[in-house]
Amino acid sequence: MENAATKFENLLAEQNQLVLQSPEWYSELQHAVAWLIQHDFNRLVQTLYRIDVDETRLKNVLALEASQPTEDLIAALIVERMIQSLQTKKQWAEKRNDIPDEDRWNE
Repeated sequence: MENAATKFENLLAEQNQLVLQSPEWYSELQHAVAWLIQHDFNRLVQTLYRIDVDETRLKNVLALEASQPTEDLIAALIVERMIQSLQTKKQWAEKRNDIPDEDRWNE
């Protein structure tokens, strides 16, 4: 079921759209994470590293919330990190607008 891993990658690629608010998208993400846990754990770890999910936070959440399904916890951390990433991009875009035109590099 390699399609689940590909679907996982595609779901992450959609982060710049407003799909973060979609319950269907979130459910698909949970299923993809569950599949990767069972069938391609290394790919899951590599993807979490690539999108910069905090490893210490991941370990703490998994330890403290052991009664919750692992895929739910990991999916929540992925979405949390994606939102942080979007917020950071927005902040940098706003700061860039604070630079006077004469001080900007040619774009």
